[in-house]
Amino acid sequence: ATFADPDVGWLATLDSTDPRSPVFDVWRTTDGGRTWTKAVLPEGANRSDTMGAADFSVVGTGHVLLWIEGGMPNGWTSDLYESTDAGATWSGPRTSSPGVSGLATFADGTHGVVAGGASGHDLIRTSDGGTTWESVRYPLPAGATRKLTTFPTPARFWDARHGAIAAIYSTPDLIPMLVILTTADAGATWTVAATHVDQGRVAFLDAEDWVEVTGASVGLSADGGTTWSTWAMPSLPGAISDLSMPDVRNGWAVVRDFGCHSGCEVSLVATTDGWHTAAALTPGAPGARPLASGTPEPTASTQVGLDVSALAFSDGRNGLAGGEAPTGGDSGANAAEGRIERTSDGGRTWDVTSYSGSPVLALAAADGLAWAATGCLDAPARRASSRARTAAGPGRPPHGIS
Repeated sequence: ATFADPDVGWLATLDSTDPRSPVFDVWRTTDGGRTWTKAVLPEGANRSDTMGAADFSVVGTGHVLLWIEGGMPNGWTSDLYESTDAGATWSGPRTSSPGVSGLATFADGTHGVVAGGASGHDLIRTSDGGTTWESVRYPLPAGATRKLTTFPTPARFWDARHGAIAAIYSTPDLIPMLVILTTADAGATWTVAATHVDQGRVAFLDAEDWVEVTGASVGLSADGGTTWSTWAMPSLPGAISDLSMPDVRNGWAVVRDFGCHSGCEVSLVATTDGWHTAAALTPGAPGARPLASGTPEPTASTQVGLDVSALAFSDGRNGLAGGEAPTGGDSGANAAEGRIERTSDGGRTWDVTSYSGSPVLALAAADGLAWAATGCLDAPARRASSRARTAAGPGRPPHGIS
């Protein structure tokens, strides 16, 4: 879901469970997510059964770009949509050339970067609004292997020229290294700003304040990666699958056991002191449970009704949690539908919004903006692989990481 201000926003979903459907939906809210209406958009090169992730970039007041990532069935070709009236209407699609697919970010209406490509380790840029694309070279630390490089999150631009992206390199001995690359020319060239022997996720709050979260530690830089302070990460009952940080102190994470295949438990964990300590939250139930041991108690999806797969907070109090919940009735014991819940007190209490559609897979937020991706109810394999990410333009830092 994308919010241009605390009241107006959108989310993108499939139109139906029918893979032959030629359209998909962009839902719009004008009351902070309590109620939603939809607009129907034509599909491009990516049909319902091959459509990948949805990436939103807010590049100006009312100016939003929507990137639909393509995959192998259509030659790694992606589709770009554009709105200049805050999502009331959309133009497109503008279809990319083959091989241009991955995590998309636009710094403004003309300059954008896609991380991944068909190989998974390319950086590709446009300077004409997505009409043409070119691959760019980026530096490698000593001992790193380009073919073993991945980009876990999209690039982040804090103005039309300057930005950063986190990459995970691996040595020939498969030792992971997290490397932060920066650009001063809208992605045409890149330099190494920081290198750490570990892997994790980085929240670029602005040009100077960066937070790196790994499974074992937390790192904070207040000078654009030149120096770092680190401390131990509270023990978590699994790996972070989604992270949202609006500032250096407040953060929320969805934690799950990726080794679990059925009956899995999901935890929604929060911090108010930069991950020195953490507490488990329960959407649908009041109160946070402080963790005396520093380890959150897993929150079972059957306990709360909502299987939380994603979350997004725009500040220390206002946020969204999305996932799927059982429908009950005559549809079968495993029938589920998407649900979005909202909080205005940092997660202590939650209200169910009126959204009811495809299961919500991922959310991200930026200064009152939030993004979500959802999946087809009849396609569990796609639900497991889909994702949504944010890409914010100048003055709109992303606080959600997926």
